[in-house]
Amino acid sequence: MQVKKTKISAVGKTLSDILIDKNISFPETSCKSCTKLKEMASSLFKKAVYELKNENPIDAIGFLQAVLIYEPNNIKAMINLGVTYAELGFKEKAIQTIENVLQIDPDNTTAKTNLEILKEGPCPI
Repeated sequence: MQVKKTKISAVGKTLSDILIDKNISFPETSCKSCTKLKEMASSLFKKAVYELKNENPIDAIGFLQAVLIYEPNNIKAMINLGVTYAELGFKEKAIQTIENVLQIDPDNTTAKTNLEILKEGPCPI
């Protein structure tokens, strides 16, 4: 029996994209599971904030991406992720992330302000 190996590159992808590429899906959840998922996302977000406060942006990015696996439309996580990308010099990734916020919440003033700043020039955030 032959196993087909597929080369998947993780460059430029979120953890969620990688899991989808590998056909790893999340099971349907009950309300009880939803509560646990929200608790998990909240815990991961707190860890991300802790890492940001302690100037560990790479670790923070991992936690923020994990939050978005559990809550793909978590605006706070997306904004923090965009700002962290900008701080590390990944301007295009930062812009893309902030634009995703505005697709979900077009009136989000924080995202609008951050996007204006990002589009003005070098990553000043």
